[in-house]
Amino acid sequence: MIGVEIYHVMDVINMLLEESTWEEAKEMFIKTKLAIIPIGAIECHGPHNPMGIECFIVEELARRLNERVDAIITPMIPVSYSRAWNEFPGTLWVNPATLKAYLEEICNCLVENGVRFIFFLNGHGPNVPTVEEINQNLASRGVRCSQIDLWRFIGSVSGDLGESELPLGHSGELATSVMMALRGDLVRRDKMRVESPRKTLRNVFRSITQYNPSSASTPSAFMGDPSKANHEKGQEILTRCVDRLEEFLKQWLES
Repeated sequence: MIGVEIYHVMDVINMLLEESTWEEAKEMFIKTKLAIIPIGAIECHGPHNPMGIECFIVEELARRLNERVDAIITPMIPVSYSRAWNEFPGTLWVNPATLKAYLEEICNCLVENGVRFIFFLNGHGPNVPTVEEINQNLASRGVRCSQIDLWRFIGSVSGDLGESELPLGHSGELATSVMMALRGDLVRRDKMRVESPRKTLRNVFRSITQYNPSSASTPSAFMGDPSKANHEKGQEILTRCVDRLEEFLKQWLES
């Protein structure tokens, strides 16, 4: 178990690394041993939401946590492993090995500066195994890691807010609500419609993992009813997420 003394930052307000000078960064690394790495994605999210929705969300969560928790906030990683959506134009992705190497080198820099706790604000589910591998490698060096899988995390703290049949569908009600709260100007309301996932053999053989193109389930790259989304719901989701993350991080550092 790693023992870390926790300090309350009074003289350093800004913990965003890209906005800090090297002298301010030096003070940050003395005052906290926690770093937060937001990871986004650039992928299709239906005809109504922008492709960077995960980027917007994890950046906002990091910004709000910056106001509550003493942590080094690194710049957001915008492109990750989104190959499953490569049929849809504009989707960007890197291989898991590339992502792992990149993230590990960032982590190595943080560890050299004294960081001993690394929390990944992971906005994209397919990145989870990559982060798990990084955790195993860093654990042998006395560094502790943890992560969220953004949409499952949102479902756990805000699933009750859904009013539609598939509130957590890809770019559905809850995702669109958060986007409305963050950048409502980027939500194409005139493009909203209801789309249910197509039935495939996955519906019949749920215990067998199958690999089908994403378009087999959703030709428009979304599932659900985004018309049930609203700004207020999105703000409530963000508030609940930050409250829960703050609770975890403070207890994690003290453990």
